[in-house]
Amino acid sequence: MIKNPCRSCSFHTIYRNRHEHGYSKQCSDCKKLPLHKEYLKTQRKYEVGEPITNIQDLINETWVMWYGRTKHVETFKSMQLRTVLYFLNNGSLKKAVPKQMKKGDSLW
Repeated sequence: MIKNPCRSCSFHTIYRNRHEHGYSKQCSDCKKLPLHKEYLKTQRKYEVGEPITNIQDLINETWVMWYGRTKHVETFKSMQLRTVLYFLNNGSLKKAVPKQMKKGDSLW
Protein backbone atom coordinates (compact mmCIF):
# COMPACT_ATOMS: atom_id res chain seq x y z
CA MET A 1 0.00 0.00 0.00
CA ILE A 2 1.39 3.39 -0.99
CA LYS A 3 1.23 6.12 1.61
CA ASN A 4 -0.78 9.24 0.80
CA PRO A 5 1.75 11.87 -0.39
CA CYS A 6 -0.32 14.67 1.17
CA ARG A 7 0.27 13.21 4.64
CA SER A 8 3.84 14.50 4.82
CA CYS A 9 3.28 17.72 2.82
CA SER A 10 3.08 21.02 4.68
CA PHE A 11 0.39 22.37 2.32
CA HIS A 12 -2.22 19.66 2.98
CA THR A 13 -5.59 20.17 4.65
CA ILE A 14 -7.41 17.75 6.94
CA TYR A 15 -11.01 17.04 5.91
CA ARG A 16 -13.07 14.45 7.79
CA ASN A 17 -9.95 13.14 9.47
CA ARG A 18 -8.28 12.50 6.09
CA HIS A 19 -5.27 14.26 4.62
CA GLU A 20 -6.34 16.00 1.39
CA HIS A 21 -4.42 18.20 -0.99
CA GLY A 22 -4.89 21.92 -0.54
CA TYR A 23 -5.80 24.58 -3.06
CA SER A 24 -2.42 26.25 -3.33
CA LYS A 25 -0.13 26.42 -6.37
CA GLN A 26 2.23 23.90 -4.76
CA CYS A 27 -0.55 21.30 -4.56
CA SER A 28 -1.56 21.76 -8.19
CA ASP A 29 2.09 21.35 -9.28
CA CYS A 30 2.68 18.26 -7.11
CA LYS A 31 4.10 15.33 -9.08
CA LYS A 32 3.27 12.70 -6.46
CA LEU A 33 -0.49 13.30 -6.40
CA PRO A 34 -1.34 12.02 -9.93
CA LEU A 35 0.72 8.89 -9.29
CA HIS A 36 -1.16 8.28 -6.05
CA LYS A 37 -4.54 8.73 -7.77
CA GLU A 38 -3.56 6.21 -10.45
CA TYR A 39 -2.51 3.77 -7.72
CA LEU A 40 -5.89 4.17 -6.00
CA LYS A 41 -7.70 3.42 -9.27
CA THR A 42 -5.84 0.12 -9.56
CA GLN A 43 -6.93 -0.87 -6.05
CA ARG A 44 -10.66 -0.46 -6.65
CA LYS A 45 -12.87 -3.55 -6.69
CA TYR A 46 -15.28 -2.15 -9.27
CA GLU A 47 -14.99 -0.44 -12.64
CA VAL A 48 -17.39 2.05 -14.20
CA GLY A 49 -20.05 0.40 -16.36
CA GLU A 50 -23.02 1.58 -18.40
CA PRO A 51 -25.09 4.58 -17.27
CA ILE A 52 -28.25 3.84 -15.31
CA THR A 53 -31.23 5.53 -16.94
CA ASN A 54 -34.28 4.57 -14.87
CA ILE A 55 -35.25 3.76 -11.30
CA GLN A 56 -35.95 0.07 -11.98
CA ASP A 57 -32.37 -0.47 -13.15
CA LEU A 58 -31.12 1.36 -10.08
CA ILE A 59 -33.15 -0.83 -7.71
CA ASN A 60 -31.86 -4.01 -9.39
CA GLU A 61 -28.22 -3.04 -8.80
CA THR A 62 -26.32 -3.69 -5.57
CA TRP A 63 -23.34 -1.38 -6.10
CA VAL A 64 -23.40 1.84 -8.12
CA MET A 65 -20.66 4.20 -9.31
CA TRP A 66 -21.56 7.78 -8.40
CA TYR A 67 -19.16 10.53 -9.51
CA GLY A 68 -16.30 8.01 -9.62
CA ARG A 69 -16.97 6.47 -6.19
CA THR A 70 -18.63 3.19 -5.31
CA LYS A 71 -21.87 3.49 -3.34
CA HIS A 72 -24.36 0.89 -2.16
CA VAL A 73 -27.84 1.16 -3.68
CA GLU A 74 -29.37 1.71 -0.22
CA THR A 75 -27.75 5.15 -0.26
CA PHE A 76 -30.04 6.16 -3.11
CA LYS A 77 -33.09 4.38 -1.73
CA SER A 78 -32.99 6.66 1.29
CA MET A 79 -32.64 9.86 -0.78
CA GLN A 80 -35.55 12.00 -1.88
CA LEU A 81 -37.07 11.01 -5.20
CA ARG A 82 -36.34 14.38 -6.78
CA THR A 83 -32.64 14.03 -5.99
CA VAL A 84 -32.45 10.51 -7.42
CA LEU A 85 -34.27 11.61 -10.59
CA TYR A 86 -31.79 14.47 -10.95
CA PHE A 87 -28.86 12.03 -10.76
CA LEU A 88 -30.53 9.72 -13.31
CA ASN A 89 -31.17 12.57 -15.77
CA ASN A 90 -27.69 13.97 -15.17
CA GLY A 91 -26.06 10.63 -16.04
CA SER A 92 -23.97 10.54 -12.89
CA LEU A 93 -25.14 7.05 -11.83
CA LYS A 94 -23.39 4.17 -13.56
CA LYS A 95 -23.31 0.43 -13.00
CA ALA A 96 -20.44 -0.92 -10.92
CA VAL A 97 -18.83 -3.86 -12.72
CA PRO A 98 -16.57 -6.10 -10.59
CA LYS A 99 -12.99 -6.29 -11.78
CA GLN A 100 -11.67 -9.61 -13.00
CA MET A 101 -9.02 -10.87 -10.62
CA LYS A 102 -5.73 -12.03 -12.13
CA LYS A 103 -3.64 -14.73 -10.54
CA GLY A 104 -1.37 -13.21 -7.89
CA ASP A 105 -3.46 -10.05 -7.34
CA SER A 106 -3.97 -9.12 -3.71
CA LEU A 107 -6.89 -6.75 -4.13
CA TRP A 108 -9.15 -8.56 -1.68
